[in-house]
Amino acid sequence: MNSVIKLIKIFIVSFCLFNSVDAQFSILHNFSGGINDGSTPYGGLIKSGLLLYGTTNNGGTNDTGTVFQINANGTNFSLLHSFDPDTEGSRPTLNTLLLSDTALYGMATSYGSDDFNGSVFRMDTDGSHFQILHVFSGNEGKWPYSSLIESDSVLYGMTTYGGNNTSPGYSGCGTVFRMRKDGTGFRVLHTFTGSPDDGHGPHNSLIIDGDILYGMTSVGGSYGYSGNEVGYGTIFKIDTAGNNYQIIHHFSGGIHDGKWPCGSLYKVGTILYGTTYYGGNSDKGTIFKINSSGTDFELLYSFSGSDSENPSSSLILNGEFFYGATSGNGTNNYGILYEIGKNGTGFRILHNFNESNGHAPQGDILLSDSTLFGVTVEGGDYGMGTVYALKLRNPTGSDDIKTSDKSDVIIYPNPTSGLFTLSFNSTLVLEFKVVIYNTNGKQVFSETYYNTTMALINLTGCPAGMYLVKVNDNGKSHAAMITKE
Repeated sequence: MNSVIKLIKIFIVSFCLFNSVDAQFSILHNFSGGINDGSTPYGGLIKSGLLLYGTTNNGGTNDTGTVFQINANGTNFSLLHSFDPDTEGSRPTLNTLLLSDTALYGMATSYGSDDFNGSVFRMDTDGSHFQILHVFSGNEGKWPYSSLIESDSVLYGMTTYGGNNTSPGYSGCGTVFRMRKDGTGFRVLHTFTGSPDDGHGPHNSLIIDGDILYGMTSVGGSYGYSGNEVGYGTIFKIDTAGNNYQIIHHFSGGIHDGKWPCGSLYKVGTILYGTTYYGGNSDKGTIFKINSSGTDFELLYSFSGSDSENPSSSLILNGEFFYGATSGNGTNNYGILYEIGKNGTGFRILHNFNESNGHAPQGDILLSDSTLFGVTVEGGDYGMGTVYALKLRNPTGSDDIKTSDKSDVIIYPNPTSGLFTLSFNSTLVLEFKVVIYNTNGKQVFSETYYNTTMALINLTGCPAGMYLVKVNDNGKSHAAMITKE
């Protein structure tokens, strides 16, 4: 008993010093709206030197969106541009700016009082020389809920609606396009036609590998298009000349597939990784991988609702771990930031959003200097969204479990509301025993598990506080502290 209490005391000291996840989280800016600030940021951030750049959907002189900059330490926030909806476009929704040379490029979802198709713009990084490069016509696309990418001085992007059907409203299924950085040479590479043979409503960004573009449509495809449904979405590829268009996956929903993809793809070698808003075991969203040829689709992780739900960002890779965000559930039901191994194991909640530090994270997450930067649409001091930063405690992997033999064992989430998972990042474990003690050294849990790599443990009946988790795996010992909230 004395040895257990001594070990608990040692772990409490080390846990408080090194294992406090939210101690690394900080708010860089609380959006307040009005003519001197933005509000409701939906797009991601980019970084150049010490400066972060982003957009907001509202706020500014006309309350129709802004471009802003802020130091990465949260100082010197300033608006670089307020959109004039009649002459410049407005509401750069889901738009992460592109930095090329010394200019910022982006897209607005509407343009002019009678033309709601959207525009492409550029400006210098100090806010000067704002210029409209292109205004979309209906057959070229409308409402670009996406971001631009660049290759060989050519810009590529997508529109969520529009295309062949140019009638008013939300008509058309969207387009893929290209244009030069000076606004010339605009060309539609593909017009989506929707279910059942094609996708509909592309969001976020294309990615490029050589001369091949990859992307996703939020709906459309061969599954889920009957009745009021408009399809479960697709993954596609097309070359930069507009040839060889191919659907490489039709999402089908259910426990073995995703539904309604969100964010952008992330390519590692020949494998594409991404997320879906729904689908999986609990229909709460998924993380998946698929070969770029379209073969070997696999769900790496299904959100359960108890961990979180509804992924709302693209994945970003650091070493062997992906990072992302969800907009739903978590401890406060406002979304989370999470970490997960590239192989789908080791899921861990890094931060639970709440009313005061922002909720409903959106847009792509930026990783720079072992820090995650992003935005929330709502919450913060004024309820209009935030810019946040999360310093990664261990950017190369999870360190929840302290082991005597360096075995890879992880517990998550930590802190927990009661339910947590203990997982071995290894092959099948024939037998392991888990024993849990409170800070007085009293045993509160003991269970032996067979032929598995993980255990779901329930401490909901225990009072809030810190607990020592000891694991014995064929003579190998592991120990960690977990906090019950």
